[in-house]
Amino acid sequence: MRKMRLFVVGGWSMSRPRGKEPSKVAGNQSCHLLVDKASSRVWSGGTDHPLHFVVDRSARRTRTRHEIACFSRFALRIGEVAPYWRTSRAFRARRWQRCAQDTHRCSAFSGSRSGIRPGWSGWSEVPGGGATPDAPTAVKYNDKLRLFVRGTDNRIYWNVFDGNSWTGWSEVPGNGLTPSAPSATTYNDKLRVFVRGTDDRIYSNVFDDTGWTGWSEVPSNGLTPSAPSAATFGKVLILLVRGTDIRIYGNGFNGDSWTGWGEVPGNGATPDAPAVVRYKKSLRLFVRGTDDRVYGNVLGKNGSWSGWNEVPGNGATPSAPAAKTYPKKKLHLFVRGTNNRIYVNRLTPD
Repeated sequence: MRKMRLFVVGGWSMSRPRGKEPSKVAGNQSCHLLVDKASSRVWSGGTDHPLHFVVDRSARRTRTRHEIACFSRFALRIGEVAPYWRTSRAFRARRWQRCAQDTHRCSAFSGSRSGIRPGWSGWSEVPGGGATPDAPTAVKYNDKLRLFVRGTDNRIYWNVFDGNSWTGWSEVPGNGLTPSAPSATTYNDKLRVFVRGTDDRIYSNVFDDTGWTGWSEVPSNGLTPSAPSAATFGKVLILLVRGTDIRIYGNGFNGDSWTGWGEVPGNGATPDAPAVVRYKKSLRLFVRGTDDRVYGNVLGKNGSWSGWNEVPGNGATPSAPAAKTYPKKKLHLFVRGTNNRIYVNRLTPD
């Protein structure tokens, strides 16, 4: 008699009598999958519809017979399920989609029993009717997501998401104006927004959940023709800009005062805004070079820069790069390619 394996999405028991096909399952908050390795069948059962689809192991692809009903009134479609099992209780889904309604969700999964991952919701407009000619920036502060944009009138607007709803767009107080995208970060329990002014000077506005300080110039008379970029590193906030001479400059804030603008060592030059991200115990700075290649400079915990080096892979871009760490041990670098497609290069530690 064939041994049937049960994999649960949402907390069902791992056990089921051998030799029996799926039957209706009590409850309406979850779905389950039953894997028969011998016949290459993967079964799905729900409260109303115990259906199945067949995996063609020899062709290394899936022929779907039915929409899999996870539970009453909700469905899950799975496409291209890889026909192998990492363990006897899990298989890997290569591509999948989720169908959700109300607050109930049923998701496909990738990898092991603990690797349940939700899918993309699809694109939807951020409520409030906002519009921007530039890139937005977002930061988490006091358990809320804060989204900032340059408006079509060059004023700076924000919209706050508390996990359930958005507040709607409102102008950041202070009558600030910018011809470029804003930058935002948190430092010393305060939210700080930086912009390039219409006079090319760099301005900041600070929020502490009770109110804004208003716009004031970052000390030392810096100038930039592009958007600034800010990040915290250790106990210092570091603000980086492209200078009017296309070199890269930084200004550090220790909570009391600014160090003043100084060139990032290495004689780097860029025709675009810099991108900065904290990665492990270093700060990583990325720019588009004057030859359209992508370069990086690393600030170590000892306070010294490594110097500019091309990011491996022979990438080229006509625009500013973007960088983010996810998860904590992997750095993702994104660029617009010369063919206008979007490319990523990942750094994984040794």
